[in-house]
Amino acid sequence: MKIPKDAELNRVSIKNSKRVSIRKPVDMDGFYNSGTGWHPCKIYDISTGGAALKLNQFFVEGDEILLRFGNNSKSEIFNTTVANVNGQRIGISFKEDGTTRRLIENIMSIY
Repeated sequence: MKIPKDAELNRVSIKNSKRVSIRKPVDMDGFYNSGTGWHPCKIYDISTGGAALKLNQFFVEGDEILLRFGNNSKSEIFNTTVANVNGQRIGISFKEDGTTRRLIENIMSIY
């Protein structure tokens, strides 16, 4: 039995999965804004297509939120859409373009 290397584990495709990019586990602080001001959240995985967050607010699929990585109030703000909800954990997708992709790749390379 061959045991895959770490890099291969993230490339495993799951049948019926919507994920199209490789995700990277992280433990990162962030802030989100759904129209009521900035609130803290925890980012626990990220890919160029989206991220997984833990927060204390109820969302439904399709909600749009702004996301900021880290504690720096001057950091880049990303437009996102809630893709899935599991209690306090949500998956968001980035409104992806070339600039967003490069910024996310840069953030991923740091963690």
